[in-house]
Amino acid sequence: MLNKGYFKNELVGLFQFSLSSVYFTDKHCLEHIWFGLSNPESEDYTRVQGMMKASISVASASDEQVRLEPQVGPDKTDSMMMAAQLKRTFKQMKFRILEAQDLPTFGTFVKSLECYFKCQFGGGKPFKTNVVSMSDNRVLFDQTFWIPLAEPILNDRLVMQVFDEGTISDTIIGSLVFSVKKMIRTCEDPEYSNGMFLWRDIYGAPPGYDGEAAEEMNHNPEIATFWKGKVLLQIYFEECEKPIKKVEVMVPEVREQAEQKEMFTKDEYCFKAEVGQGIAMPKD
Repeated sequence: MLNKGYFKNELVGLFQFSLSSVYFTDKHCLEHIWFGLSNPESEDYTRVQGMMKASISVASASDEQVRLEPQVGPDKTDSMMMAAQLKRTFKQMKFRILEAQDLPTFGTFVKSLECYFKCQFGGGKPFKTNVVSMSDNRVLFDQTFWIPLAEPILNDRLVMQVFDEGTISDTIIGSLVFSVKKMIRTCEDPEYSNGMFLWRDIYGAPPGYDGEAAEEMNHNPEIATFWKGKVLLQIYFEECEKPIKKVEVMVPEVREQAEQKEMFTKDEYCFKAEVGQGIAMPKD
């Protein structure tokens, strides 16, 4: 990969591979693979200079040809091919769930929930919190997801889903989606050196609806149309050599910090809207 200049092009990074190794893979091709780029001319030869996604096919005239298609949807894995001299750095993400409020209940006579959060990131196996009962329209989770991160980060999408545990099957309430890269950039601000508190809205399908469209809304908040409550979070990153994946009970000091920052204080707002006119209104 080159950076085009006025007089000459500058090397950003490169990746070298053997054509024979590609030929002897399944179907003689590599599809939608991330490559870590190195720059032998840079001061730090072990640093990843960037990432490039590519598909490569090496086939003879007698081999079955594979049509290389553009990728549809997010990455299914966070793996990356890298040269031996490159070194990846690691971060430990601590995703703390303090409490959820205003979650909808299911049924006319059912006014309680048995909730848990499920975390999905990087194509790995999902993991979840312990089940907590709702009381006074609040669910006090006080649990922490320990999420391992390897940089450069390939799969940027972190999905959190909240479920109501049932006797026969569990019911999804809604979900939240986060950009890990954006959260890392935000937490680099000295203001968030000890972690960033935030309230996030939960979205899903409208109550009483099911089917494929409702299922898509419940799992993808970007297309959801119904507000399903809110959750208070704290997000914290730290450099480490061996990040781990687990769920544990949150330390009490985190809730004390949230109270000091007045994260539980409710602000009142006045909403005003002026309606001008409408056209092509139905007669009935």
